[in-house]
Amino acid sequence: MDQLEEEYMKKLRWVWDNFEEILLVLIIAVITLASGLQVVCRYLFNSSLTWSEELSRYLFVWTGFLTLSLSIKAHSIISIDAFVLWMPKRIRAGLNVLVYIFCAAVFAVLSVNAYHMVTSSTGQVSPAMGLPLAIVYIGPLLGLVLSIIRSFGRVARECKVVIGKEAE
Repeated sequence: MDQLEEEYMKKLRWVWDNFEEILLVLIIAVITLASGLQVVCRYLFNSSLTWSEELSRYLFVWTGFLTLSLSIKAHSIISIDAFVLWMPKRIRAGLNVLVYIFCAAVFAVLSVNAYHMVTSSTGQVSPAMGLPLAIVYIGPLLGLVLSIIRSFGRVARECKVVIGKEAE
């Protein structure tokens, strides 16, 4: 039973480590299929789909927020670090801790607003697909919450560098 639990935890860890990538691949595949189907219907059958553009637009918004989380996880957020790169590793890590705490605070404020958008949109549906708008608005909320979690993960890693337990 112990080995089974270990395998399960290993698979669960892999899913968590690649969560954004998995979702982004699925979303981009759906966008590509919906857009391709729209082109085929428009040019071969002289009829366009009413829902493909709306679906692509909503999923594109989802990709933006999920990519935010992915960039934090990959330590590839936009920064001007010409001056910071001259500093010792521990000081750099300390500054990174402050940056990621600030990012998490900003994402938390935005998450509250995203949560209010989700809760206030109950009963509303999208025009072309009839999709509940709460489902549409949950994408930004998911991306922001994941960004908070990934920011604190980066804070933990950078703190290890600050105290000298792990090399960057």
